[in-house]
Amino acid sequence: MYRMNVNFANPVGPYDILWNKCAGKYCHVEISLKMDTSLFRVLVDTSMETAYDPAMLQDILSRTKGTPLKTLHLCFYIMWGGVVSLRFLDDLSNDALMRPPEPPVYDTIPIPLTEEETHRVVKYNLQHLGRSYDIPRALFLLTAFTLRLNGEPDKFFCSQLVMYTLRDAGLHADAIKQVENINHMTPTDVFDWLSVQHATEESEKVEVPLGKSELDASASKTVEVPVETSDLDASKTVEVPLEKSTESPDKNGNGKQTKAACACV
Repeated sequence: MYRMNVNFANPVGPYDILWNKCAGKYCHVEISLKMDTSLFRVLVDTSMETAYDPAMLQDILSRTKGTPLKTLHLCFYIMWGGVVSLRFLDDLSNDALMRPPEPPVYDTIPIPLTEEETHRVVKYNLQHLGRSYDIPRALFLLTAFTLRLNGEPDKFFCSQLVMYTLRDAGLHADAIKQVENINHMTPTDVFDWLSVQHATEESEKVEVPLGKSELDASASKTVEVPVETSDLDASKTVEVPLEKSTESPDKNGNGKQTKAACACV
């Protein structure tokens, strides 16, 4: 099972720009995922003929040729005034923009993927590498108005690219059909919408509610589980300890940082 992270940028660190502080809670959104290097190169090669900018894909093949890395951490994104792009994340980087997403710079929502969905996510973004930023449509996000769009966009802003990626991969397909206009969603809109989808999926995984919404973090708790035995007169119960959960402290994202030119509104 693969996993894609949808990463929502706060206006701090590399995104600490005045314009980004006016964009709402989140100023930018992008996706990241890990993939086997050999498989990724195959997807790049097979996307070459139909890609918007084949030269960008050729450059990726050249950069990844002969790399000793077995796995690549991919991040697809588009920022204000730029083009749909790919950067490779590195755990050892001192630059918060080049590390895997972490607080306080990013809030992340994970999405589990099948192998087929993973291929579709990567190929969709590879196909659109090089497409320019849709400044007019992004500016309209600050208003209640939008621009009419027939068919697929030929330009993107960040949250639009994420929503089209989800739609093309068939993720949350029914819910996306209910969205009024995926071409008029801010990063914060996407976060709120995706949080609902994520919470719904998590609730469906819960099979036996314990009857308490919170557990005392200072001590272990127990629940009584009925155990029927053939040699006893009545059902008995045993106490099953619930392990205390721990939470690792947030990373502060300090270190050398590259300033994002400007993120999406």
